[in-house]
Amino acid sequence: MALFYDRWMSGTPYECWRDFAHARFTEARIPVRDVLDLCCGTGTMTRMLSGYGYRMTGLDGSPAMLAVAHERTLPGTELIHAVLPAPGAIRADSFDGVMCCADSLNYLLEEGQFEAAVQMVAEGLRPGGVFVFDLTTRYALATATGTGDDREDLAYVWRTRHDPETGRCDYLISLFVPENGLYRRVCEQHTQRWFAHDEVRAALEAAGFRIVMVADDYGDQPPDERTLRETWVAEFTG
Repeated sequence: MALFYDRWMSGTPYECWRDFAHARFTEARIPVRDVLDLCCGTGTMTRMLSGYGYRMTGLDGSPAMLAVAHERTLPGTELIHAVLPAPGAIRADSFDGVMCCADSLNYLLEEGQFEAAVQMVAEGLRPGGVFVFDLTTRYALATATGTGDDREDLAYVWRTRHDPETGRCDYLISLFVPENGLYRRVCEQHTQRWFAHDEVRAALEAAGFRIVMVADDYGDQPPDERTLRETWVAEFTG
């Protein structure tokens, strides 16, 4: 997926996400200088936040994604390979801000994994630091439908399978990649789950966070029953 990820994500409003995070970092109780891009993927957000002068670190579970990020990010950007939850993967008290976008935390499927990831973030933040992250909602997973696209150098078919009892949704992806005049099929399955507000609040508060706001998709309005992506902002109180 790393080879095609950026084309897959073309049209993603990264600039909106970046500016929202920058605004929240600017409002923090402490100066935000050192920022962790959690689940950084190919490093798009890492590079974009660098443009605001932050000293960036990226962390991701895919070596292939990190290889692309290494080419994209500024020289000297630290990139860490770790699969969440990853206690001890980052140094304690080393960041003023953490950003985690593109519903990456929805991939934490097993009991206690989300709480452990939040605790890891808390340990890496300095008191007063800010954690900005987004989550795909129950409504989004329940209404997700298959789709497809045929581009000049890439075609794909994307099917979904939602289980209302577990709150999980499987994304069955078939990529068709040109190769020697033919197309090679590459298949992947991605699975996400939704988190209730009470779960998220309990995890944040247990780790020492104060919830600053919950917004509808990096905007200035609260989420409602048809929100597809929620954006959470929390301050680590220490």
